[in-house]
Amino acid sequence: MNQNVATEDEGVVLDLSDLVYISSAGLRTILVMAKTLQQRTTKLALCALNPSIFEIFQIAGFDRILTIVESREEAVSAVGS
Repeated sequence: MNQNVATEDEGVVLDLSDLVYISSAGLRTILVMAKTLQQRTTKLALCALNPSIFEIFQIAGFDRILTIVESREEAVSAVGS
């Protein structure tokens, strides 16, 4: 992940529209990425989670610490402001 995000990037959008399953390792990876980006003051927004995946994020409490929006356009707007 670190080599894919330039230090001057203002934001990262993670489009999860094709995600149908996420393991605890996947959740941990997103959390580590979010913390790394936060240290670099790079904004992160997740979008297009299907209802079952969103429920997993809610149970894990990620909906309280990450920006999660419905559409890619909303995500782009969230990381651009």
